[in-house]
Amino acid sequence: MALQSSGQISLNDIRAELGASTTNVSLGAMSDTAGFAAQDKISDFYGYSAGGTSFSAGPKQTSSGFACFQSQNVTYYHNGSGSDPASNDYIYTDSAMTTIVGSGYYRCDTQAFEWFRTNGFGRIFSYGQC
Repeated sequence: MALQSSGQISLNDIRAELGASTTNVSLGAMSDTAGFAAQDKISDFYGYSAGGTSFSAGPKQTSSGFACFQSQNVTYYHNGSGSDPASNDYIYTDSAMTTIVGSGYYRCDTQAFEWFRTNGFGRIFSYGQC
């Protein structure tokens, strides 16, 4: 269940959404777990859901050229706030967001791009058009 989109959010609310331990709760650690960029703030968690948003893309490829010719028939999950993945989102193979995708190129038609590239941590760091 997602956190509320406005009003007061406690560290315990965030911890519960993430399914984190009740010991050593810190905003920094929870922000890292959620994939947020530095300058940690509780407001980043408005509307946040620990369950990933699903989308379809092609299987991992070694170049954008190969990715562009792939069918988008694989379900992945991202941790971003929109329905489509975006730059700096983390991409996972499961809805619990426990397994990141491998480093590579993936076909994924969005309003912003037609392929994206992930690093070894599953984060989108480049993208482009076919």
